[in-house]
Amino acid sequence: MISIAPSTKVMVELRYAVIISMPVTELFFDDEKWVGLQSVGLIESVRKIDGETTTNKRYYLNSFNSDAQLLGHAVRSHWGVENNVHVRLGRGF
Repeated sequence: MISIAPSTKVMVELRYAVIISMPVTELFFDDEKWVGLQSVGLIESVRKIDGETTTNKRYYLNSFNSDAQLLGHAVRSHWGVENNVHVRLGRGF
């Protein structure tokens, strides 16, 4: 018989999405290399696991105009797909 102890870890995660939507090509010296760039996004994740807090910032170059909610949804959806693939691969091997 296999017995698995329940996890005692408690995790809380908050995510913030921010979009810079000015003519972002003005931020770069060679704007010809950034054709189609519409906005720059930031997702900041703050995790608290068993009393220890960590912060992670990820930046995104976007081909859509300013919409923090769209960025948050796109990032969350991508990681949901990514994690699902890893779970399936882990079971297959």
